[in-house]
Amino acid sequence: MQNTSWLAGTQWYVTAENLLAYLTDPALGEATPVVDQTLWSITTAEGGSFHGTSRTLLWIRTRDGSFRQVGSTSNTLDGTIAEGGEITIVFTPDDPDQAQTTGYGQLRMVDGEWRMEMQMATGTQAIALHWAYMTPWTHGEPPAGVPERALDGSLRSEEWRWLRGSTWQGADEELFPDGGTFTIDSYRSGYYWGAGTTKDGSPVRMGGSVTPEGTLYLLFSIAGAAAAARRGVVAPASGGYRMTWSQPAGGPPMGAAAQSGGVSG
Repeated sequence: MQNTSWLAGTQWYVTAENLLAYLTDPALGEATPVVDQTLWSITTAEGGSFHGTSRTLLWIRTRDGSFRQVGSTSNTLDGTIAEGGEITIVFTPDDPDQAQTTGYGQLRMVDGEWRMEMQMATGTQAIALHWAYMTPWTHGEPPAGVPERALDGSLRSEEWRWLRGSTWQGADEELFPDGGTFTIDSYRSGYYWGAGTTKDGSPVRMGGSVTPEGTLYLLFSIAGAAAAARRGVVAPASGGYRMTWSQPAGGPPMGAAAQSGGVSG
């Protein structure tokens, strides 16, 4: 495991460039852009683990261009960093009626600063999908408001914008074992959304996030059922691209999809 002692007493936040997140229903029927400011206070760290508290604030943009706060949650966090920099964090809500969330990521040096590149989906009745570079805050109390650039910025995953309009054929051994096809209809700042059908004609809705390195967090809803999560990668393969995925916590591959029609621009 990594030596995590340097994390003790640190605070982390989401920079303006990564505040964009999405709220969606469990069946992925509609996705609404929101501002997600997540604040971490890491109190103890040793060996390969760290512990602390987390607070998440959500805002939505109103018709007049201002922002209205629509959510606030507090959690304890318990994380590990493996020798290769892989991060796993379990967030336990202060509200006992709310479910735990597990976030996955990688410790990376970005623009000369160590950051925790994280992906996750939170919630049951409404799902908040967010990926971000959690960044150390060293100037007193972290920000709690919404900066003007909250839904704009450059620290994003634009390498994969060509995913918009791409079509994929594949299978998941639990969700659509006989195969299916889906098209990614929209892409913005590392988030993608799409729809398709299984081989037997059931509707598929999908969405998720992708990091600059091609790490995927995937959500699939089959025939209107609550979305199931997967985690994987997208990478070049045989003249096109291929997605592979497993359960979020890892383990053997559970599915894959190949790009139809070769390499996109």
